[in-house]
Amino acid sequence: MTRKGQNSPDYRPDIDRLTELLEQEIAAVMGGDLERVQELIEEKQALVARLEAAGPGMKERLNRNDWHANDLREALTRLRDLMQRDTRVIERVVSVLKDVASQMLGDGAGLGDLYDAKGNKKAPKSEAPKAFDVSL
Repeated sequence: MTRKGQNSPDYRPDIDRLTELLEQEIAAVMGGDLERVQELIEEKQALVARLEAAGPGMKERLNRNDWHANDLREALTRLRDLMQRDTRVIERVVSVLKDVASQMLGDGAGLGDLYDAKGNKKAPKSEAPKAFDVSL
């Protein structure tokens, strides 16, 4: 609550909770705990929706020149930074997964030699025997 207007909304609990969820999500993604990531989605989406709806009120609060505005600004800056980090971590994971899938299904070494892009087993390639250099 604010010191002056006691009926002014307090955005910090939602911001702090979303910050906490993002920290948990980053830890879960980096730890490979995709089930935990899935568990966090619903609450995270609800908090984001509430904060987006509160946008005009938060903007008004940020325009004030008091400690509440500074506190809110710091919390939002931390949240923004954490969201950017979360995005980078998820993008990295997706990139790695795409590379792994490409290697597994591609024409190079690995399972790509055994299975096609649809997962069907390929016929084994018959290679001509390699000639040995007997000139030694």
